[in-house]
Amino acid sequence: NGGCFFSSKPASLIKVEEYHLTPDQFAASVRRGQQIFTSKISAEFKKEYYDDRRPAALNAAKTAVRAAKLAVIEDEFIAMAEDKAIQEAKAKKTDLTEEEIAKIKESVDQDKIKKGVDQKSIFAMVEKDLPKIEKLAEKEIDDRFNKVAGVQCTSCHNDYGRQAKFKFDGWGTLVRPNNFTQGVFRGGKRPVDMYYRIHSGIPGSEMQAFGDTFKGQEKYIWDLVNFVTVASYPAMHKGIDLRLTP
Repeated sequence: NGGCFFSSKPASLIKVEEYHLTPDQFAASVRRGQQIFTSKISAEFKKEYYDDRRPAALNAAKTAVRAAKLAVIEDEFIAMAEDKAIQEAKAKKTDLTEEEIAKIKESVDQDKIKKGVDQKSIFAMVEKDLPKIEKLAEKEIDDRFNKVAGVQCTSCHNDYGRQAKFKFDGWGTLVRPNNFTQGVFRGGKRPVDMYYRIHSGIPGSEMQAFGDTFKGQEKYIWDLVNFVTVASYPAMHKGIDLRLTP
């Protein structure tokens, strides 16, 4: 099939959310896109990223800590119930076999025990462990930020493509990564076309997919789209304060 992959499954479709911006927001988007493209992230962008991500990260960390604490308590209660059942059985028969002990453990109603656990009190305990929650949240943000900051489009599109080196594609054809200052987009120049290529890559080329990198924060794909769109229009650079120096 020449290396092209198609799917009619709805789950495989790329879901593109609309991204409406005012002129000032668009300018800021282009500047963020350049920073992502070059992996030269400003302190302002990093702070904005962390502040924007922190509420969701804290909530996710709290949920994870709650689930872990609840699982530990449930396991402890189940172990206590199993031990009690075994001790009661031993009072009637001291020489229980391993098979009999296993059956006794299986007879313990784990679902009933779990339902009897006071989740509210456990969750209240979790709420007090704020340092642990914050540490987990910061790690989650760090991991996601490092992915965004490590995109490094310039590793192939050196000097925005002006000094890109020729390479062989998956079929042995000599090709050159796109020069974004020329405004030529081989796969279509609609913004959504570029969104697709950033999201899912280009099979056969070294253009990798970044859908997972930006999962849950697809606005940064649009920032890249806006940047590469503007890159070939020098007249727009001054108004956006965009400089395409190497």
